[in-house]
Amino acid sequence: MLLTADHDDRVVPLHSLKLLATMQYVLCKCMENSPQSNPIIARIDTKSGHGAGRPTLKLIEEATDRYAFMAKMVGASWID
Repeated sequence: MLLTADHDDRVVPLHSLKLLATMQYVLCKCMENSPQSNPIIARIDTKSGHGAGRPTLKLIEEATDRYAFMAKMVGASWID
């Protein structure tokens, strides 16, 4: 999972998308019988920048997405 924001002034969001495309090509397409089966995804936060001064709600949403993605990848189950 690659994290970026649409108004990031330090890292152009297009660079993150280009990295994802390169990873997808190298890991999935150009190798015969690639063992890669995990998702290659990006989380692009809207109306935010590099991170300083983000509202608490945006921080919580990002943390939720990161933990949900990690849980999915390791096969964790939630217990209430």
